Order: sequence, then structure tokens, then C-alpha cells
Amino acid sequence: MSIIKHQFIYLMPPERCYGSFSRVNLEGKNIGAAMFARRGTTADSQDCCRIKIYVNNNVQGVNNSVLLGSEVKMRDPGVCLYFGDIKFGRNPKHNCFYSSMNKKITNQSSLLCCKLFISESRNLSALDLIEKSVRRDTETMIVNKFEDRAYNRVRYTLVSYVVHDSTGTAIYSPLHQCVLAMVEAAYAAINLELHSGAHPRLGVVDDIVFHPLARASLDEAAWLAKAVAADVGSRFQVPVFLYGAAHPTGKALDTIRRELNYYRPNFMGNQWAGWTTAETLPVRPNEGPNQVSRARGIAMIGARPWVAFYNVPIMSTDISLARRIARMVSARGGGLPTVQALGLAHGEDSTEIACMLLEPNQVGADRVQSRVEMLAAKEGLDVKKGYFTDFSPEMIVEKYLNLISANRD
Repeated sequence: MSIIKHQFIYLMPPERCYGSFSRVNLEGKNIGAAMFARRGTTADSQDCCRIKIYVNNNVQGVNNSVLLGSEVKMRDPGVCLYFGDIKFGRNPKHNCFYSSMNKKITNQSSLLCCKLFISESRNLSALDLIEKSVRRDTETMIVNKFEDRAYNRVRYTLVSYVVHDSTGTAIYSPLHQCVLAMVEAAYAAINLELHSGAHPRLGVVDDIVFHPLARASLDEAAWLAKAVAADVGSRFQVPVFLYGAAHPTGKALDTIRRELNYYRPNFMGNQWAGWTTAETLPVRPNEGPNQVSRARGIAMIGARPWVAFYNVPIMSTDISLARRIARMVSARGGGLPTVQALGLAHGEDSTEIACMLLEPNQVGADRVQSRVEMLAAKEGLDVKKGYFTDFSPEMIVEKYLNLISANRD
């Protein structure tokens, strides 16, 4: 027996709205329904917007049968009703409900940040195709884009919200399908066999990392990372390695990369070109096949607390010297704790110490800069002021809120 309840919600005219609804009723018994109303559900009438909601109780304890001596247990997790991107009325200043919900979604919701690293920055048509795939989504924003032509690498920083069910469990984020759309576009536009650059990489989509922002938790970031990884592995037949909070044992990204010879250049001593290792992987991936497509490579997908990327230019083309300095900067080489560093060729007249600060609030850019300057001075080399490749978490949230507000106005 399946029971369907019909419920109408009438949204009052703008002049009677005063910032919120006085009452919203959902009728009938429910054991788990979620409705997401987004852009496109605007009212034809200037006076009101009517949304018809169908809640299917899905009570299937007895289905055209009589079961003797049986017992049926069911639960009631409740209805999740979400208005994500609806404008009410034609005059923005009258959209009091819209403004109230906009504030609630952006200021009070859990937010997740995704950093998507793609092995391309010179093919502008490929980048345009990738970016067009996300422009269709009005609930996910690209808050930053960092391109490096010497590395032939781009990083997109995206932000969106997380929706929870009545138990507080994450059940949906627009980031999921948005990231998959960008991944699909990247695989369609980029061939790893034709790619070369001065930064290590193992795939067209080299790394996808999720960070919690605002009220989100690391568990929520890990939930989304695992969901995206499963889809990338099965849909695109790409081997995926999980890391950080998304990995069953919390395996570190740099550990996996070393197992796969990520840091070893295969061209001119300081470049990475084409597919760099065997087509049969020495380590089994968490998702996807064990065989590698040379055109797509593999992907790393993980979740971790916020990390910062800080690069320091050295005015020298001596790559061996840059690598030696990087080793003495990094924690692995006895340098600064929670800092990972690479010495990389960067352009025609310089090298660069590319650093990942795993705990930027404990060991920040100032300490990295001082150590690089001290080590370079011993070699008689000049060092330029370093730079971050992304904004701080606080600035990213602020930019996201501004973009969401501008997009909806």
C-alpha cells in the first residue's frame, strides 16, 4: 500500500510577506523525503508563487498481500524541504522571503570548498570548456582560479553548501555534480599524452581535495570526496586513490604519490611529459580500474583540513640547488614541521620552492620565506618575495557570499 499526500504551499504576495512565512504545513506521514527547489521555479503570477509538493510516504509494509506471523518495522526521518535559489515577485526589493532564505543558506549553512587541479593552462579553449560546465550551476561558485603556464597547470577553487537530513547527516551538495561536470569536460578536452610541464602530475585531473568551511565538518568533506571518487572511477574508468580523511586509514597524499613515482621527472631532467609510469599500477586504487588510460592518467581525491600553498622564487636556473633548498625547508628533510616543499624549474631565468603548508596557523609563510632566504643566501642567490596561490578560508567564504548575492540579484 503506497500512500501519496498532496500539499500546497502558498507564498504570500510581497506586500504581505514581511520577511518570512507565518505557517508552512506538511500533511501526512513521511518516512524520508527530500525536495530541492532551485532557479526556474519562479511564479508566473506577480501576486504569489504556488509550489505543489508531493510527499510519498512509501508505506510498503503490506503490498497486495497478507503476511501471517510477520512483523514490519519502519522509521520516520522526516521531510527535508529546501528552497535553494527561488526568486519571489518581480521587484527585488519585495523579495523578503528570498532575502531571508539567501541569508540563511549562505551565512548559516555548512559550506565545502573544493580545489580542483587540472594538468593544463596553455590550452585556453580547453579551460573555457571546463569553466562553461560550471557556469550552468547557480549554486556553486568558482571563487578563484590560479594558472601557471610554466607548470602547465590550473587550480579551480569552488564553494557550495551541504544539505542535511533530519538526523544531521549530509545528503546533498551541488558541488558533487558540478565537479563531475568539470572532470568530464577536462577528460574530453585534454590528452595527458600531449601534455608537458615543470610540475609533477599523474593525471589530467591530477588532484581533487575537499576542505570544510564555515559550519561544515571534515567528515562531511570526506563524505563528498568518497562520493565523487566513486563516480569518477566508475563513470570515467579512471583509477582513483583516496587520501586524508577520505581514505579508510587516513593515508597521506605524499605517501601515495611516492609509491607511484609522482615526484620523478621523465623529460629533460626537470619536466613531466605524457604518461610517466607503467599502465598497470603497482598499487591498487580505491576506485576504478587497475589499468591506466594513458590519455587520462589517474586521479587523487581526498579530504583534509585547510592547507595553504606558498611559492618562493629563486633567481637561479640551477634545479639541483633548488631541490637541495626545498629538501632543507621541508619537514621530511629536517626543516620546518608540517611543511612540504618541492624545488621546481619555473620559467627561463628562475626556479621556485613550491610549498604546501599543512598547518598554516602553526607554521606560516613568514617562517618559510625566512628559511628559504637564509638557505639561498648561503649559496649567494637572490630570492624574491613569495606568494600564496589562493585566498585564506575567511576570504573564500566572503567571496562566495558576494558572488552568490550578485548572481541572485
